Amino acid sequence: RRIASRTGISPSVVWRILHQNNMYPYHRQRVQELLPRDYPARLIFSQTIIDKITINPNFLKNILFTDEAMFTKDGIFNQHNSHLWSEENPRAVRIRGSQYKFSINIWCGLVGNTLLGPHELPARLNGQGFLDFIMYNLPVLLENVPLEVQETMWFMLDGAPAHHTIAVRQQLHYLFPDKLIGREAGNNAQYRPDIAWPPRSPDFNPCDFFLWGFMKEQVYANEINNREELLMKINNVADIIRQTPNLLEKTWDSLHRRMEKCIEVNGGHIEQLL
Repeated sequence: RRIASRTGISPSVVWRILHQNNMYPYHRQRVQELLPRDYPARLIFSQTIIDKITINPNFLKNILFTDEAMFTKDGIFNQHNSHLWSEENPRAVRIRGSQYKFSINIWCGLVGNTLLGPHELPARLNGQGFLDFIMYNLPVLLENVPLEVQETMWFMLDGAPAHHTIAVRQQLHYLFPDKLIGREAGNNAQYRPDIAWPPRSPDFNPCDFFLWGFMKEQVYANEINNREELLMKINNVADIIRQTPNLLEKTWDSLHRRMEKCIEVNGGHIEQLL
């Protein structure tokens, strides 16, 4: 449209000329902003993971990747998926922005072919709330992980403030000795992670680049009327994932490629290259 307005040529002619020259429209890839110090951290992390894979080809499946996501009443709205076919315009509407609001803070984990959760956390999660979770709820959730996986399992969490209190780090080191991936704690801090998780890197976490998007696309396919229905839909999608193990298999292949691409671009953005 911009070309048409600048040149005075009709949009249909512009499209035809572009196609004749083998040019096609592409969407820009939305990515997380990176700071200069993030590049070496991402590069070191990727190289460390690739080195681990060289020793153990199944290393990625031995990591329990975790994350939290907020599910709300309105969620996401995709206009392209909101069409009705009819001989006449049905004048249909879909309500958005209701005064009756609700949300659920959900924790999930992915390890091998196992999905842990969904588990509901407090809406405003602080260090004590997360400590309670890993002390009392996480051990119960881990009962769904095969023993042979638990014996070699690493635990990953990002750098959210609630994840980074001394008490939380101490408990995680007790539960996962020598197998913790998390925010760097500083040279003089106690309970440093065994592998430092690079800041601003959701593109490395399968919960971010696969799980939440997949779940929300399914959960918000139809309008949600109340909190109970929202929670039911979240659990239903989790069951779908459990019944489709090849989804997670593809996720580990994708993560491996992401590590390789990150090394190729010296820690830079990778999602536009996948």
